[in-house]
Amino acid sequence: MGDRYIEPETSDLIDARAEEVLAGSEVLPVNYSPVLGDNRLIFAADHHLNWNIREHILKYARSLKDAGITHFAIEIENTKQKLLDDLSEGRDVDISGSGLDPKYVEALREVAKHGIKLVAIDVPHTFETILSENRENGLFDNTKSILSSNTSNKVFVLIGTFHVVTEFNPSGIRSMRGRFVDSGVSVPSVFFYEGVGGSAKLDRMVKEQDLADKDFMLDHRSEQDRIAIPFDNDADWIIHLPT
Repeated sequence: MGDRYIEPETSDLIDARAEEVLAGSEVLPVNYSPVLGDNRLIFAADHHLNWNIREHILKYARSLKDAGITHFAIEIENTKQKLLDDLSEGRDVDISGSGLDPKYVEALREVAKHGIKLVAIDVPHTFETILSENRENGLFDNTKSILSSNTSNKVFVLIGTFHVVTEFNPSGIRSMRGRFVDSGVSVPSVFFYEGVGGSAKLDRMVKEQDLADKDFMLDHRSEQDRIAIPFDNDADWIIHLPT
């Protein structure tokens, strides 16, 4: 979902904390195996207007497979599951009205080539119910059913940031990820960063260190005071997308 406005004073504090954290962080190559670890879920916060995330999925589909991911869950209505099945089989698909775009389709086809099943986990909703209890619970139930259908299943969930926050979304509703946490399921989260809508100072630091055109990730789990980059989703891992 869309980003949240941050007051300038708060933004300055976030930037200051971000500089402190980044300065002490080890830049790691992108590898989804340590991200998943012994867990069965990864939640990746999707900024729906960030096309570079599609490029990242296209490039690292193999890493997802090597990490043990069996299912790739995305935020389109489950009534469109046949579209994903057809896409996985290499058939021509009509993506009009599906919420998919050509680059997303290319990335999903690459994921499917590695034997990872594509799953539509969203439920029918309107703009008025986009952050509703019914929708959040539907997303949770549909994802939980993938896990419960086979104990070997491991799911990568690419979904809007407001579903990844560990507490409540802007409507005051317990988030999808929060519901898993409440049920005792450990859910590592990933946030993609490239300076889009985020910290200008962090972006400048990355450029000063000649990392702007590099893929890398930061292990953010050990930080006691999580930093919002750029959302309050307390990311466990930060993956930098090259610009």
